[in-house]
Amino acid sequence: MIPKKTSVKKYSFKSLNLTRLRELGSLVTSPRGFRDRHGKLLDILKIKIEEGILETLVQFYDPAYHCFTFADYQLVPTFEEYSYWVGLPVPDKEPFTGLELTLKTSIIAAALHLKPSDIAPPNFIIKGNFQGLTTNFLYKKASAFAKDKKIVAFESILALLIYDLVLFPNFDNFVDVNAIKIFARGHLPFHPL
Repeated sequence: MIPKKTSVKKYSFKSLNLTRLRELGSLVTSPRGFRDRHGKLLDILKIKIEEGILETLVQFYDPAYHCFTFADYQLVPTFEEYSYWVGLPVPDKEPFTGLELTLKTSIIAAALHLKPSDIAPPNFIIKGNFQGLTTNFLYKKASAFAKDKKIVAFESILALLIYDLVLFPNFDNFVDVNAIKIFARGHLPFHPL
């Protein structure tokens, strides 16, 4: 069988600067406790990113089939594999679509151990038609919680920053509401969505 030729597409990737996030990660006093609450998210910050690998791999991505197609086989990462890599179970809930209702201020505040008044401008803004929190605000709150030894609050914000800045990057210096919804889904004792 002769492999079909595909058209070449140009992709660009966000360059991740994880320095500030790694500094916050170094403040985690109990990596085992963090892992129990948030899976292997902290381990993601230790991964050395090789330049050019994503650029090479994406050339084999087939958007029609949502998989990587090579000459002899197809590679399809599953939710279960991602779950294993990140160390978080796949919940028995409907998949996240992004069409869920916007979270109430009180729910966002509860998930992040913040005051509802924190979920307002200038911290809570709109960027590119998405609502969200500025990373600068979240970094400051996380640092303050770490200094005050409010471990659960500190780790919640750190986990959210990893969710948005590493796993689901969208806008620079901004954690959009979809990352907050995904985080809240797995980190609140009740189901807000």
